[in-house]
Amino acid sequence: MMRSGHVDKAAALAKKVGRAIQNYNTTELSKVDVLSDTSSMWAKVRLLTGRDKGSDMCTAAVTTHELNDHYAAISTDAHYTAPALKQTVNDRLASVHITE
Repeated sequence: MMRSGHVDKAAALAKKVGRAIQNYNTTELSKVDVLSDTSSMWAKVRLLTGRDKGSDMCTAAVTTHELNDHYAAISTDAHYTAPALKQTVNDRLASVHITE
């Protein structure tokens, strides 16, 4: 569960990260002539997506598990109490006996 008031902040941060990634990838791909040099373009795509085994991109010191644990910790309310279940049965009909 997201903490109260943090959903909007998390969404805004996610948008900023997405835009930063998009801007970086756009800049990197703009350095390659995608029309005449398709092999270089695909090499750059593999590099940007992390599918290039000889990638020279800097590797993050943070693992995916650490990142997941971090976001799980800030997105969880330890004091969350589930609301009471709603009673959906009409009490007036509880005393009525229905047969075949």
